[in-house]
Amino acid sequence: MRQGRTTAVPVRKLSGGLHKKIAIIAAIILCCTVLVLLWFSGLVRVSMIEVEGLQRKTAAEVLEALDADVEGNIFLVSPERIREQLLQKMPVLESVRVEKYYFPNKLVISVTERLPVLAWHTGMAAYAVDKTGIVLGYAQEEGLLPVYAFGAYHPPEAEIVVDPAQPPVADQPPSEAGVPAIGAEQPVDPFAYEVLLEEGTRVAEPAFIEYLLALYSRLPESTGKQVVRIQQGESTDMTVILDDGLEVRFSTAYTIQSELDRLAQTLEDAAGENQAIKEYVDLRFEKVYFK
Repeated sequence: MRQGRTTAVPVRKLSGGLHKKIAIIAAIILCCTVLVLLWFSGLVRVSMIEVEGLQRKTAAEVLEALDADVEGNIFLVSPERIREQLLQKMPVLESVRVEKYYFPNKLVISVTERLPVLAWHTGMAAYAVDKTGIVLGYAQEEGLLPVYAFGAYHPPEAEIVVDPAQPPVADQPPSEAGVPAIGAEQPVDPFAYEVLLEEGTRVAEPAFIEYLLALYSRLPESTGKQVVRIQQGESTDMTVILDDGLEVRFSTAYTIQSELDRLAQTLEDAAGENQAIKEYVDLRFEKVYFK
């Protein structure tokens, strides 16, 4: 019986280059798998948020103003977006800076709050207002300049009766017609005591606030008397009440220096003539009136 012949065939070995390619592909797949698992794990989530520079507000209020995804993936968090959100939702903030740190993953939010310079009284409440006329909330600080919105001041013994159908009118004559008012274009109704003011509301223009603050600081130098409060009048008018009860009526149509010079001259002339000015000095017109 004839047997078949067996032929040995050598096995081809894989080349070294192919082995290397397979190893690289496997490594890439492994790295991608690890990165995907890491990307969706808690290891890259924001684990801590610090808020610095707060005075009136709390860290909880700041965090509440942010979107929920702020605690998500640290690599996807945008500091610029957080800054814009806070400035939009919290008008009491003047500036915001956001920094993020990796491992540990945390955000540091540094804020600068607007500073109150006066207490704006509306008849219903007193609000803290900054130098640009923005309401910061209820007045809590001591030593703020008291400013009463037009029609809002009532003597302690007076009974306040508000008739919505008949808005109250000022008890002072209006200033000269045609005189431009620094604080005339106001986004809120001048009869502001009929409504509650929200944070971020502008009650007066920055130039008007600057005028009030200048009067507050410079009047004592000219008269030797302290300012008790300022009452807003119609259009350009305002009345400053001094600690001896004297009322000085100003108009923003004139510069502060010219008004103070006329006031000092009037008081000096009255003293030289032994005249006692006890009630008011009216500087709103070219001629000074006093009593």
